[in-house]
Amino acid sequence: MDNVDLEEKLYDQYREELKMAYDSCLHTGTFFAGEFNGHVNTIWTYAKDDGISEAVFQDIIDEVANQHVDSVIYPFPTLMNIAA
Repeated sequence: MDNVDLEEKLYDQYREELKMAYDSCLHTGTFFAGEFNGHVNTIWTYAKDDGISEAVFQDIIDEVANQHVDSVIYPFPTLMNIAA
């Protein structure tokens, strides 16, 4: 397996984990951001150890939680956080 395949596999794995976490934080149509942020922090710990960059992880979160991305607290500084 080459690096590109491994990166794609990890991307898909973490996208699926974040999607499951996101779905578990939707209760009767209400998004519970604090609950999701807890999942994000836990998943980031493993993703970082697997070599996922902050930018890629943020892209995955933005894709998965696009309707509620303003409620997400990223476990690392982002350009949006730095500008604020």
